[in-house]
Amino acid sequence: MDNTTLSTEYGITNKAPTKVTPESNESAKSLVEKDFEDHHIFFNNYRFHNHLTHHILAAYSLGADKDRLDRIYYSHKVAQRTKEPPKYELTLGNWRCHLGDEHAYTDFANFFLDHIQSHGWKTTVTMFAFDPTMFLRLTAGIFHPLIHLGYGLEFQNETMVAEGLAMTAVHETLIDGYINFIKLSPPQSDNTLMSIFNQIVNDPAFDHITNDKPDKADIVVKEHKDLLEKYTDMWFVSPDNLDEKMKELYTFVATTYAATAVRPDTKEVRLNFALMHCLTSVYFLEIFTHHTEEHVISLLRCYLLTMIYLFIAEGRPKLNVNLVESYQSSSTNVSDWDEILTTTINLEDEHAVKAIRALYQAHLLYGHSVIFLNAAQLTVDNVKTVNDWYFSTGYDDVWQPHGFVMNVRDKVLGTIDSLTGLSVETIQLTAFKMLDAINPKRLLSSAE
Repeated sequence: MDNTTLSTEYGITNKAPTKVTPESNESAKSLVEKDFEDHHIFFNNYRFHNHLTHHILAAYSLGADKDRLDRIYYSHKVAQRTKEPPKYELTLGNWRCHLGDEHAYTDFANFFLDHIQSHGWKTTVTMFAFDPTMFLRLTAGIFHPLIHLGYGLEFQNETMVAEGLAMTAVHETLIDGYINFIKLSPPQSDNTLMSIFNQIVNDPAFDHITNDKPDKADIVVKEHKDLLEKYTDMWFVSPDNLDEKMKELYTFVATTYAATAVRPDTKEVRLNFALMHCLTSVYFLEIFTHHTEEHVISLLRCYLLTMIYLFIAEGRPKLNVNLVESYQSSSTNVSDWDEILTTTINLEDEHAVKAIRALYQAHLLYGHSVIFLNAAQLTVDNVKTVNDWYFSTGYDDVWQPHGFVMNVRDKVLGTIDSLTGLSVETIQLTAFKMLDAINPKRLLSSAE
């Protein structure tokens, strides 16, 4: 593994109908390196994540050619924040002193890359990603550090691994008080995730968390620690049932992403932005199991706890599985996976590309499921019609005719600027609700 490698050992590269070529491989490697050299991991001062390499690598793995990869790169480049010059001299003795400091990103990236080149990527990931001061940051920022580091593991690319660790280091986390709980072995039980989440939907203890509160995630994490731990502990995972539980988790996340998106009375579709990130990150949990065996149980527990608090903060949307199973696409070119993936390569919304890629990976890992296929069709239809993502879809007011859509820039920035006295994580979550789903090109054009 080196900083110029893009391996096809894991993940879905070359399993899609359109195969990668030597030319597209060289292009993707070059663009990943260029982004590392030129850009910060946040594309603005509100800590919105740089998705440039996510989009490049997702499209590349599905067979995008050099021209398409170049177009993706330059569509994101226009909105990127310039990488800052080094500021600190990080060492094994002081690196923890700068955790959470976005201005130390360049220093962290260089520090981790140097360590990788001296000690190897697996030793470096094990040493730093699962350090008690870092571990819970992996799922912060709606799973973005986990996603970015996961790309590094999938493609065995040193640059992406270093960036993923650096992204983890500059995040804050809401769940820092849960580290001892996460490390515990869960008690043995036979609850399914569907059963657990249905109990959460119907738990009156969360009824006081209403959509008018900007700090919903803070409330859940700080006021309901006992319930978060209770529901996380209800899912039993051990080394003996890991494959079975990984399949259950992946399938459940894909189901939740789609089954919470369709309104029973009107059949209207509103895909949830936070649950979409659960889907695009669960893809990488399966890859992590190949590399971090000694930490995988704790990682799954950390992931599940994070998903639970996000699900509650999003209003505990009901899962209407039957509506996904019976979903009829309005598009004419998404009848099977070949058509879906050919269409996906050219989608401008990188989140849709990543979501469909995760659904296709579920299909490859676990076989045909109408849920995986229909969820992918639903995603394509959403991009072609609504072309937006929603938050708080468990609250009725979001489904009103003038429910919240993430495309009003001035109101967005004014709201973010008014958030004082809240945690960094809450401010980030609120910011993501408003701008992170917007394609950078649309964001810039709306500012003109």
